[in-house]
Amino acid sequence: MIAASIDIGTNTTLALLAERDQGGLRVLQDQLTPNRLGEALKRSLTLPRDVMSLNVDLLAELVRDFRRAGACAWWISAAARLRLSKGAGWWPGRAFR
Repeated sequence: MIAASIDIGTNTTLALLAERDQGGLRVLQDQLTPNRLGEALKRSLTLPRDVMSLNVDLLAELVRDFRRAGACAWWISAAARLRLSKGAGWWPGRAFR
């Protein structure tokens, strides 16, 4: 089974794709990408559209790549500051379209 984990933090997005094998897990992809969310959230609890768009694109690319690689189990988490920000609710779901 191939599983994907994406952690959207305030400074970076961490992505891990792994496959279960006889000895445990074999890492297929391990990625860290700066996301500018913390920088934007320092000024306000409202995420600017350009920062949201950048992160929607990043998340969509990860989802697309992980689907191609055969991911069948998903875990996606986000920092509390991001989850509580104004306007954040609409964008994560867009990546799965």
